[in-house]
Amino acid sequence: INIVAYFYFTNLFSEISSIDEMIKHLDDLKIVVKLISIFGFLSILYIAITLIKAGNNLERIITDGIKNLNIQNPILEKLNYVTKFTGENGFGGIIVCSNENKSEGFVCNTNVFEFCEWDEANEFARNFSEDGFDGWRLPTSDELYLIYELIHKNSICRFSSDYFWTSTKLKNGNFQELNFKDGRFYNFEGNKSNVITVRSFLS
Repeated sequence: INIVAYFYFTNLFSEISSIDEMIKHLDDLKIVVKLISIFGFLSILYIAITLIKAGNNLERIITDGIKNLNIQNPILEKLNYVTKFTGENGFGGIIVCSNENKSEGFVCNTNVFEFCEWDEANEFARNFSEDGFDGWRLPTSDELYLIYELIHKNSICRFSSDYFWTSTKLKNGNFQELNFKDGRFYNFEGNKSNVITVRSFLS
């Protein structure tokens, strides 16, 4: 529709020689504008329905849209964490974010456990140990999104473009997964995904 509209406008204005002639075509222009608006609305509606079917709720869809425009995150906002130490090694992994003096925050480990169901992923995370550091777990949705944005996309550590488990449980009883290819959350019942373990630190 956008392509048709472009050629329509181009041909229309190339043939118009006066304001009076432009006014005569206003109704035609209004129709094209309405078609473009309807098409845009239907596209957004289709995307929203697809994401909801994949296990996302409306709040999560809106939140993800905001995150794509601005990497503000509940972890950074509520805990007043910053990213100036992001990518540094420490506390058994790579620092994702922390407070201003690096006395608390959370890290991720780069050793990925591949292709397992959620129960197996959760068990693996709880039993994981690295350099004497315990207390590992599956990341929440907010934590995993920060790993995707701050660690993966900035090439501090390039994880595979695949699905990764979160500990965030949905109303239908399933758990969210984040696709590191497109940065979107999904939910596929009975699916197998990869595991990135995280741990909080307090020094």
